[in-house]
Parts: sequence; structure tokens; C-alpha cells
Amino acid sequence: MDVYCLIGYPVKHSVSRYMHNAAFQHLGIDASYVHFSIKPENLKKGIEALKLLDIKGFNVTLPHKESVLRFLDELAEEAKLIGAVNTVVKKDERLIGYNTDAKGFIIPLKEKTSVKGKVALVIGAGGSAKAVSYILLKEKIGKIFIANRTLERAKKLSSSLKKLGKETEVKVLALDEIKTIIKEVDILINTTPVGMFPSVESCIVDESLLRKLSKDAIVYDLVYNPLETKLLKLSKKFNLETISGIEMLVHQAALAFEIWTSKKAPVDVMKKAAVNALNLFSKNK
Repeated sequence: MDVYCLIGYPVKHSVSRYMHNAAFQHLGIDASYVHFSIKPENLKKGIEALKLLDIKGFNVTLPHKESVLRFLDELAEEAKLIGAVNTVVKKDERLIGYNTDAKGFIIPLKEKTSVKGKVALVIGAGGSAKAVSYILLKEKIGKIFIANRTLERAKKLSSSLKKLGKETEVKVLALDEIKTIIKEVDILINTTPVGMFPSVESCIVDESLLRKLSKDAIVYDLVYNPLETKLLKLSKKFNLETISGIEMLVHQAALAFEIWTSKKAPVDVMKKAAVNALNLFSKNK
């Protein structure tokens, strides 16, 4: 039996194992997917242990998406450009890093709207924000505002984006400056963990600002636990189009599954497994 896994810290409430094991079972693949909680200071030892255990591939979640790069032997082009990895495959004793977050993010968004020429507000400046901003540039977004608690980190992301997409305007904001540009925004994206279980009453954007968004604006929260965050609930209150983080989660997982197995991922099966797991978590709170 081949073994795959997720590494991160913490991973207790992740639904990755439910998605991948459901996919393996559906396709009759003799494989299993498990979770390993690895603290940041133990990442190097953790990667070495995965090699010894002959793990065939693994997903990477917070807080390791950027720090894992130095322990890999090779990076796919997209992962190299983004500077973050969420999927690793072991091939001939070499670890190769990929980023499926970017494509996993854009698939549900393009089902709702065309990105070209639009104005996006990306909240956060970590690994997920890098992937989101990269694919928005690739899809010819008109302008990107990056708002983050730490301005220096946002400036660093902005600088790297300007090298990739010189035609797109990229501006950096403090979180309390969002109010100055909110009326310009077509697509608002939360890439931070604010609102994630158990802090379900937290919201990264004040209700008074959501009220000022255009009626055609889309609010996309990458948080998937709970399925409907407070940000999404408040956005629906103003009849705004919303996208839950479960959509990106499932699509990035499906892309990782295809990298590992070279088989078409059963996306519907994976989504059903993820939703069922989240519903089970909510009942057991």
C-alpha cells in the first residue's frame, strides 16, 4: 500500500484525509492518506522522517508552505514563481514541490466571473496570498490591493508580484486603510485564517465596509471550516456573490491527487467527503 500525507501545525481539523481516502477508495487505488502534525522547529526532521517512511507524496499546509522549499530537491515552475509549495511528490528518491493552490483557487472564481481587468483586494500576504495573487496576474487582473497586518510582508509580496506582472498595478495597504478603496473592489479575497474554527465569530472585514461593496462584487473566503464563515454570512446579508474556501480546498486537492496518481480525480466524491467531515466536526464541537 502506498502512503500519502498532510504535514502542518496544527492539522487536527483538516479534512484532507477524508477527501483523498474517499478518492482512493472510489478508484480502487491501494493507498492511504494520513495527517502528521509537525512543529516549525521540527520541519527538517519531519521531512527526513517522511523519506525514511517512503511516503510517496504529501501536502503542505500552514505554517510550512514557504519554509518547506529549502528541504526540496526540485520545484515545478509555478511553485518557483509563487515561492510556496502545497504538494510534494517523491520521485526516484527526490522530492519535487508543486503549487496547486493557484489553479485550485481560480477554477471556482472563473465559474462566477471573468477576472480580466477587474480590481481585487487580497487580504493577507502569506503563502496562500502569493498563490492567489500570482494566478490573478496570470489571468490579467486589472489591479491588486494587498492588505496585511504587517506592512513589510505585504510590500515584499508586492515587490515580487511587480516582477511577474509589470502591466498590473499592485498597491499595499494596512488593514485599517481598506475603507479608502473598498468601493473600487470587484473581488474581495480573504487569505488569512481569521474566522477559522474555533474563532468562528471573527471577521477580517467590518460589516460597514462590506455594505459599501458594489452589488456585483464577489467575496471569496479561503477559510473552509466552517463552510460558511462570518465574512460570507455578512456578505450574503448584502446579497453579494460568495465563494466558500471548500471550493478551493477540493480543487487544489484534486490537482494534487492527479499529480500523485496520474488519474483523473473524482472531484464530486472528494467534495462530498470534505463536506460530510466538516458537518461531523460541527456536530462534535
